Amino acid sequence: MKPQITRYPLVLSISTCYVFLVLVLSAQCFGQGPTGNLVYRQIVSRQYSLENSVVPEEVRSILGRPASKEVKARDGIRWRAGAQGLVEIDPSGKTKIWTPKDGLPILPLTSIAAGPEGWIWLGTPNGAICFRPNAPAGERWSYFWGRRYLDDNDVVDLVAQPHRAWIRTRIGVSLIEFKRFTLEQKSTLIEKRLHECPDRYGLVADSQLLRPGDPTSCRPDPPSNDNDGLSTSLYVATECFRFGTTHSPEALRNAHHSLNALERLLSITGIPGFPARSFASRSAGGDTGGEWHWTADHAWRWKGDTSNDELVGHYFAYSVAYDLLPSSDVAARKAIRQAVQSITDGLVSHGYRLVGYGNRVTRWGDYSPQYFATPEGEAEAGTALELLSLLRTAYHITGDPKFLDAYRQIVEKYGYVQHVIRGVSMLPPINSSDYYSDEKLAFLSIYPLLKYEDNPVLVRQYRQALTLLWHRAESEHNPLWDYIYAVGTGAKNYGAQEALETLERIPLDMTWWTVHNSQRLDLFVAADPNPDRAKQAERVIPPDQRCMTKTGAESPFQMDCDIGGRGEGDGTIFLLPYWMGRYYRLLPP
Repeated sequence: MKPQITRYPLVLSISTCYVFLVLVLSAQCFGQGPTGNLVYRQIVSRQYSLENSVVPEEVRSILGRPASKEVKARDGIRWRAGAQGLVEIDPSGKTKIWTPKDGLPILPLTSIAAGPEGWIWLGTPNGAICFRPNAPAGERWSYFWGRRYLDDNDVVDLVAQPHRAWIRTRIGVSLIEFKRFTLEQKSTLIEKRLHECPDRYGLVADSQLLRPGDPTSCRPDPPSNDNDGLSTSLYVATECFRFGTTHSPEALRNAHHSLNALERLLSITGIPGFPARSFASRSAGGDTGGEWHWTADHAWRWKGDTSNDELVGHYFAYSVAYDLLPSSDVAARKAIRQAVQSITDGLVSHGYRLVGYGNRVTRWGDYSPQYFATPEGEAEAGTALELLSLLRTAYHITGDPKFLDAYRQIVEKYGYVQHVIRGVSMLPPINSSDYYSDEKLAFLSIYPLLKYEDNPVLVRQYRQALTLLWHRAESEHNPLWDYIYAVGTGAKNYGAQEALETLERIPLDMTWWTVHNSQRLDLFVAADPNPDRAKQAERVIPPDQRCMTKTGAESPFQMDCDIGGRGEGDGTIFLLPYWMGRYYRLLPP
């Protein structure tokens, strides 16, 4: 007898899954669409051996027979799986063939099953498909490929039940279910999973899995991570938005813990105003590639050559935390003021440059007017937005008039606002591999800038830049960018429905699975001037069918990735936009 396969993409233990599934609303009716935001379909997959007692005897019996090629649904329609498409024959004999032009992802179809609610499940040699004929055009087809859903992609047979199917492959059996979760229940599950991985001094980042897909083998990413400060900052902002919405003591504790890590990044270098990328104890293992330095007592090491990514992340987090932590939280607010004062003093005193170890300007830490006069600086003109944001945020938090004077100087004397408009219009094409990092930094910078700016002329110019930026990013359906655009401009048409659908479809399983979509017949490959880069689809791939990514770090159009299930995301890709949307009432409670 084969052993049970115990990987659970729900990313929680069996007992915890049970507790939460008891809380889930009944899955017998899906009458309310995603606009209600109260319940929605969350895909949950589990894998077993065929002999496992969890697989019902009647299901096991059906899966042991030759696969069906034709079924008759309750409404009298006959459905036939074929090499050229899905054939629909109504009771009058009228025939329609559903093909890739209609959204069918893969051919040939080799097996078929019909659920009592009218859903059609299809098996292929390259994954499984769920077809909901009465759903809106963009929601009819769900494609299941790879170990996120299946232990093997060669589907032998299927058994359909209400809103779920047992799928037999050459290796085992998968149970794929569409569950009803509230977004807050999903947030709780993802948050819990994040804290089940061993803590690394309050730093939050992606994790490694010693056994692919097994969350119990989780360990923190090694300290060689280039952007621990940025990732941790996104989590600090998440918990502050959560606290601002719910007044949760747990959210406040989490925010404090990771704020302490940000402050440690600043203090550990021993260089006033210079934060490290990461740090680790002497005993910590892992790759130490990059610029590493020991503390004076040789008990710790820290990573230098800190980039603009880190500064933008820190100030985004400090902005949200300073505004949302309770006024009675005197110690935390004081620590934020001191950190911002120190970093900004360093930038201003060094002519708007981030100067680190050996009195060297870091590779991506030059914001000076002289830099923007160089060919490289002209190409990176959008980074002028970052310095504007850093200085305006610093003045808001510290009240130090020299930061406001510096801000006015780069606006009035050096034309940084014009750099911003030019930089946004010069961003690389949206499918370019160089685009997403710049896009992320621009959105994270403009959010606090528009919160604090009170000059109507500048507000109008910043909103113009944000509008240009968002229209470039609109097709990504990134809820964080959509919500920043809505908050910063007051726009009512900000892709609310698409943002909500993205939140719904981000997987509960944060594992970095290998994903392939280039074999699909319903996706077209975008033209790309760089033939060595991974293939990009012409339209965004739904989150539950694409590679797991960091917030704004990788392309949502990328068709394939080969990561092998050896990593796990930190969850802020869902948690941050969800709690920001809740805080600003862009999502119902």
